[in-house]
Amino acid sequence: MGKITNEMVEKSFEIGKKFYKNKISLKDGVKVLTEIGMNENSAVDYVYNYSNLIQGKLFTRTTNIYGTEYSLQKIYEEKE
Repeated sequence: MGKITNEMVEKSFEIGKKFYKNKISLKDGVKVLTEIGMNENSAVDYVYNYSNLIQGKLFTRTTNIYGTEYSLQKIYEEKE
């Protein structure tokens, strides 16, 4: 599996937010992420991570530390 870069994490956060708000389909969001080099399974996980975090739901799929910290910080900033 390839390394998930900070760029991929940041893009997946934006895609996850759009998916959560029904502004993009999962298929289209995953396509965007795979085009920048993210593995398809990881892309699905990262897209769903946003909706789980924003709803306070447990998620058991792996995410890297940067991904978790970035998402939590962005959610906090957007809620202010």
